[in-house]
Amino acid sequence: MILGRRGRAQAAYSGPEFLALGDLENVDGVIDGADLDLGAADPVRPGDPAAAMEVRLAREFGQREPRPGCKRIVFHYLTSPLVVTGSARVEALRYGRNKLVIDESGLLSSKLLSAKPRGEEGSLDTSLVLRSIGYRGNPVGGVAFDEKRGVIPNERGRVCDRVFVSGWIKRGPSGVIGTNKVCSKETVSTLLADFEAGRFPTTVGPVRTRRS
Repeated sequence: MILGRRGRAQAAYSGPEFLALGDLENVDGVIDGADLDLGAADPVRPGDPAAAMEVRLAREFGQREPRPGCKRIVFHYLTSPLVVTGSARVEALRYGRNKLVIDESGLLSSKLLSAKPRGEEGSLDTSLVLRSIGYRGNPVGGVAFDEKRGVIPNERGRVCDRVFVSGWIKRGPSGVIGTNKVCSKETVSTLLADFEAGRFPTTVGPVRTRRS
């Protein structure tokens, strides 16, 4: 069973990776029934075809009938682990259900949807728990840093005068290669706009030449 703290549209896997799961022999990908129709609780940002594909694939997986004798990988979205319980070994995992809210922290141009508890809890019997918390950015000396989110606060890639960021340190550990291309394009556009607005120094020092 896989627990994801946010929704289908914010899942860290890519569409092709999720699609490949359906081709595994003797393995069924299963979407929990409660997660098939999240509606407004799991919005897809306009102009994000990758997220739209992931939601569509999740619906398709959810409509498949599990095959007898096959192993199952069950996805639970909007779910966060709370406590691992057990005496000498892992016996159960208590989890909480989440809701998505807009995270207004920082100066990111694309506001992120953060998972917040909605007050519903449950328990799952298990003997093994693996965590996948991903990447976390580190601060750079002299540059502002958001300790809560592990990113450098920015506005469309601009941190401050002549300092720019792109990728995960800009928006957090999310997306794939295509996402980073869009992210970099935004940062470069901001940089060029600053250059054209005269925010960069235009004077240069003496040019040295050497005879061959």
